[in-house]
Amino acid sequence: MKALRWSLGSTASWLVRVAGATLETKSEVTPLVVIHGGPGLPHQYLRSLAALARPDRPIVFYDQLGCGLSHPDHSRQPPSWNLSVFVKELDVVIEAVAPRGRCDVLGHSSGGWIAIEALLGDQSIRSRIQKLVLASTPLDMPAFLDEQRRLIRSMRWSINRRLSRSPPSDPSGATGYQRAYQQFLRQHICRAPWPAELVDAMRQSSQKVYNALWGHSEVWVTGLLRSWSRLADASKLDLPILLTSGRYDEVTPKLVTAANDVLPRSQWRLFENSAHMAHLEEPQAYLDVVDAFLREERA
Repeated sequence: MKALRWSLGSTASWLVRVAGATLETKSEVTPLVVIHGGPGLPHQYLRSLAALARPDRPIVFYDQLGCGLSHPDHSRQPPSWNLSVFVKELDVVIEAVAPRGRCDVLGHSSGGWIAIEALLGDQSIRSRIQKLVLASTPLDMPAFLDEQRRLIRSMRWSINRRLSRSPPSDPSGATGYQRAYQQFLRQHICRAPWPAELVDAMRQSSQKVYNALWGHSEVWVTGLLRSWSRLADASKLDLPILLTSGRYDEVTPKLVTAANDVLPRSQWRLFENSAHMAHLEEPQAYLDVVDAFLREERA
């Protein structure tokens, strides 16, 4: 993979491009732009998707502002963390990687919200995105929180008791809480042995971005996005959309069913042996499904 660096307002980003096509010269190339989630989890954990690369389909990864190798310029005013910051960034990324044409987009988890906000609010982006993959992306946070509380209640009493309360001020020193939290992550985030790229991304995640947008814990959501919902606007997303999720996902089948029912041109693949990271838990099956969707005749 080739790394490119460019200036983006108050940030310097790294663009990672999979070999197999020359973006600058081939107008027939359709890049797949991958938007990481977290919020604040840099792109490493998604790099297995590089296997989707074809001569006419480069795979583009980037770290969002404040994450990984994309750092704010501290000589300027620090950014206010909200989805509009990342929508503007996506606009610049798409302009950089698809200067003569259009692209497809895959958003994982909260990365899907960035794509949704871009499609609903920026006509210039909407005109360039041909297909969208929403990987474990809920369309309604209040419903997600209800389902998350249900998942916690279904765990054994000692775990339920710890995770139903606010996290301790120093979670790292609270071994009982940490054991309960890790159990939730290994049931509903990634059930397979965690690969190095996921562990590495977790270690390098941006706590500032995560705390502002999500909260202090995956199971204690207090951030700006707590009330986010685009379920009522989903019928406006009239492009081909692939929904993917896992049977044991914190984004439960109930949530994805609700999204699939209102999206006008969606299809859904449920991975029976996965949680929130189907691309790592059932990697070949996941690649096959996404590849088949991207190969389908374009509308």
